[in-house]
Amino acid sequence: MITIDLPNNETILYDSDHNGLTTRLNINGSIANLSVKEKCCLCNCKCEYTEKVFSEVGVINNPAFNDKTSFLFKKLIASDTIDIYLCNSSNRIAITDNTYGLFYPAGYFSLMPLYVGFVADWNLIYNLLCPGSYWFEIDTTILGVTETIYSICYDLKKYDYANAQFTVRIETWNTGVILNSDFDYAKLIPELPLGWYQSYRIGGKLLAKIPKLTIDNYYDQDYQLLQIQDKISDTYELETHLLPASISNQIIYDNLLANTILISDYNLWNEEIIRQINLYPIEINKKYYAYNNNCNFNIKFTTKFDNIIKNNF
Repeated sequence: MITIDLPNNETILYDSDHNGLTTRLNINGSIANLSVKEKCCLCNCKCEYTEKVFSEVGVINNPAFNDKTSFLFKKLIASDTIDIYLCNSSNRIAITDNTYGLFYPAGYFSLMPLYVGFVADWNLIYNLLCPGSYWFEIDTTILGVTETIYSICYDLKKYDYANAQFTVRIETWNTGVILNSDFDYAKLIPELPLGWYQSYRIGGKLLAKIPKLTIDNYYDQDYQLLQIQDKISDTYELETHLLPASISNQIIYDNLLANTILISDYNLWNEEIIRQINLYPIEINKKYYAYNNNCNFNIKFTTKFDNIIKNNF
């Protein structure tokens, strides 16, 4: 139970039932029940967002169950410095090589020598360190101004179906130019021909495919219906859980514009097992809530390859 005193002698009592399915909001004795998706937070601070990441212990190169997280930074002048650290409760490890993932130091990219990148491999981190809570700290000195940037927290666990339940992973490779972005992915192609890789595991569900039939036919002189060509196109819908703007903005305004988008669903109750299916976004819908500063999304996709076609010529 949380009690919050407001101006004008108003009081809010905030409570939820034991299974978290209903939230009760009591404002001056008036009770309102909110659904689980509208679960409100009336604290003076926001809860810290944590991303689940997994390692399939003992297996090195199974991309379906081993997560990665990427970071890309840009110096403005050659004398600027960007230092990346992998942190947990007892370590602050400088990233200087490929021990914990793929490290791209300044000068690595021939067309963008001021870029600094790192793709953390959670399988390596799990095997070399341990499971638990991790984050990254990036010490920067840009044009003489020193700052430390803190990433979100990552909850690293051994992969199993129960831990991954209710999550979806979005992987993207981008080789193009987003005009209002700080980064030019096209100029990374000489070293990364497939593009800059990014991955997010978020709460949500990718609903199983919905087929759409498109027919092209005619009637002959006997009024018999004859087929010219029929096509089935599959569409998918991604329903996300509540996301903070720092995560949703990156997904919507960067990842969904990528050249290649692979989505994997880890919900046990989905109709089919969906692993790294190649999709293309066609519609984005965003839902706001009165008592929550996070939002969730419904994103519609079609398959990248529309080739389920039957013809007679």
